Amino acid sequence: MKMYGGVTGIRDEGGVYNSVLKFLIYSKRHISNPYNVAAFVYAEFATRHHFMTAINEWLT
Repeated sequence: MKMYGGVTGIRDEGGVYNSVLKFLIYSKRHISNPYNVAAFVYAEFATRHHFMTAINEWLT
């Protein structure tokens, strides 16, 4: 984790709250299929880049 970043903090706090809300709404609608919920969470956090990474620090 330290090698690839993500441990230096949250880059977009409002975005994290938005993603959590989207997750809660999605999980309530798809409660019978935990695999779809897990895939949704993975896709949401993988594409939105809420956390600081090593490349973010290098660019600033």
